[in-house]
Amino acid sequence: MAIASLVLGIISLVFVLIPPLWLIGWVGAIVGVIGIVLGALGRKKLKEENQATGTATAGMVMSIIGTVLSAIIFAACAAGMAAASKELSDPKFQEKFKKELEKELEKNK
Repeated sequence: MAIASLVLGIISLVFVLIPPLWLIGWVGAIVGVIGIVLGALGRKKLKEENQATGTATAGMVMSIIGTVLSAIIFAACAAGMAAASKELSDPKFQEKFKKELEKELEKNK
């Protein structure tokens, strides 16, 4: 479980650190949550067996960081989309955009 947590933590961070993957960043969050659970279970099992818990701890930490960063990126994208939607639905903006578009179309004829 410890190694699985470590691998999932790395995958979660990859989804956060590579911008083109932000489009499917929710995958990083899901993988991160699974990594947190496996890391916690792995730590508990290794402590009961009096073995080193470093790998499980590292996996859990990376999974937590990946999950938190995925949530932050998701929130930022949602806020940006909400602001853009509000701006695009403004009648003043639409009128200005229409005028500029017509001006450019006439210029390119």
